[in-house]
Formats: sequence, structure tokens, C-alpha cells
Amino acid sequence: RFTRSMEEISGQRQFMDEITTLLINSPILQDESVKTTFSDYDLAHLFDLYQSGLTWSGRNGDAVKICQYVIATITLNNMQAAN
Repeated sequence: RFTRSMEEISGQRQFMDEITTLLINSPILQDESVKTTFSDYDLAHLFDLYQSGLTWSGRNGDAVKICQYVIATITLNNMQAAN
């Protein structure tokens, strides 16, 4: 929610990637037993916020790599999550 709120404030958008990097690299998401408690949709959404932040930071190539990672590694069961 915090990161999504940052998207609404134009001066904060470029920092979205920093917040999501902290979340992705946190012990919670690095522990596979904990990570499996998150749905694929939630993980895809987190990475979507990450790639949006990278785009706002002008790091388009890195954003594309994140999208490719999501497509390759996360099983998405509905069109909304795949989008």
C-alpha cells in the first residue's frame, strides 16, 4: 500500500524501486518457507511495483528484465495478474 501510494505523488515515483528492493531483499522474502505463503498474484504485484519504480527512475532495461523474470518464474492463473 505504501509503495502504491508513492505512485500517486509525482515527486516520489522514482523512489518506488528503492522501497520494493528493500522488500524483495528482506529476510521475509528470502526465506523460501515464508515466501511460499504469498500467492503468485501477490508476488507478481510486488514485482510489478518494482518494475514501475525502475521505469520511473529511467531504468527501462532493468524494468524489462523484471517483467521477463515474472513471466518466467511466477505461475499466473488469471489475466489480471498476468497483465
